[in-house]
Amino acid sequence: MPWVVLWMALIFLMSATPDLIITQLFDYFDTPHHYLIDLHKINWHLVWSTNNPFFHLPTIFNADFWLHKVGHCIVYSVLGILCYRWTRRVLPSFWICFAYACFDELHQAFTPGRSSRWTDVVLDSVMALLFIWLYHRLQKPKRS
Repeated sequence: MPWVVLWMALIFLMSATPDLIITQLFDYFDTPHHYLIDLHKINWHLVWSTNNPFFHLPTIFNADFWLHKVGHCIVYSVLGILCYRWTRRVLPSFWICFAYACFDELHQAFTPGRSSRWTDVVLDSVMALLFIWLYHRLQKPKRS
């Protein structure tokens, strides 16, 4: 369990990085960023409306989009394996990963310069389930 919690903390820290554009990572530290959320500056109407980016499909024609998706795949495949090693069961491991993916996207909705999308929850859950299942299959003892 300590590895699962440690990995979730790492995911949380990566999600809390405001204005993260991976293709401009070297310029990131040259600009000031606001790490704390000012609840008075949040457009709550946008948060609760269907115009929220959570409900829109992103543009897929830029490198930063694909780098973020590869990051999601790697991070949640590792989380899936760690959860399976902790629980030794497929479904509880999947539900832990799914719940954390939902929490992570909700957290990103309140991080300045970041957005949350339901497609990321789906991608995270599918990758976690795939690697949980693969790890489970590899751990089964072979029958003679």
